[in-house]
Amino acid sequence: MKTDFNFKWILISTLCAGALLLRGESFSQSLRKPVIEKGKRDPFALPYGVHPRSRESIQGVKPKPATPSIPEESSLKIEPKEDPLKLKAVLISDSLRLAMINHLIVQEGDMILGERVSEIQPDKVILTKGDQKRTLYLDQSPIKLITEETPILPSIKIGNGEKGGTK
Repeated sequence: MKTDFNFKWILISTLCAGALLLRGESFSQSLRKPVIEKGKRDPFALPYGVHPRSRESIQGVKPKPATPSIPEESSLKIEPKEDPLKLKAVLISDSLRLAMINHLIVQEGDMILGERVSEIQPDKVILTKGDQKRTLYLDQSPIKLITEETPILPSIKIGNGEKGGTK
């Protein structure tokens, strides 16, 4: 019984080794290759044409010293920094002037990110930092709005002291 088991084991091993030799691979090479079904890609495989480095290539080749390259002036693009402060809304009444900057409600004299709110106007806010002044404008909405101001008529006294209007 034991000899029969050993014989089967030797026969299976020999057949597998022979099949690998016919394919032109050694046993260790076949172990390195992932087994993947046809039509599916191995997510861990290197892209086509890229091979892992061997020890000989690492030891035989000395790395080149890095030489800094200086880009041409035309290739340098200086993009303006986006302002961290954005004026979102302005509210002006007879006794109060408020502005919403970055979801913070401020009034004249308040400080925001090291800058003082010096003036609030209907469409802009003027900030100062030392001797420097800068202006934040309300963003233009793509939707055009028409605003009309209606004057508040003062009350008019008519004849017997009653307020304006018809009797």
